[in-house]
Amino acid sequence: MTMPTPLSWKSRRDWGLDLTLDRPEVSLLRDHVQLISDLAKDWSSGAVGDFHHFIPNHYNFRVTLLNYEFKLFLNDFNIIDDPQKPEPNGKSSSRTI
Repeated sequence: MTMPTPLSWKSRRDWGLDLTLDRPEVSLLRDHVQLISDLAKDWSSGAVGDFHHFIPNHYNFRVTLLNYEFKLFLNDFNIIDDPQKPEPNGKSSSRTI
């Protein structure tokens, strides 16, 4: 993580975050998709800031996934009994990528 502060006032700040995950297992439900969408809407909405106090920031996010596994549980009824075992989840249509 790098978060340097420039020497002059109102100069652009370049902040970076590098994240590497080895063997992550990500289970994604339909509710998670709605949650991420709502979070993005909340983050981008709101009152316009004061232009005289604006300080430009440039964020760099780099995420590296090694040996990853995604489990997508996105069925019509969102009935997931046990996300660790996709077979006994009834009508759930899970897919591992």
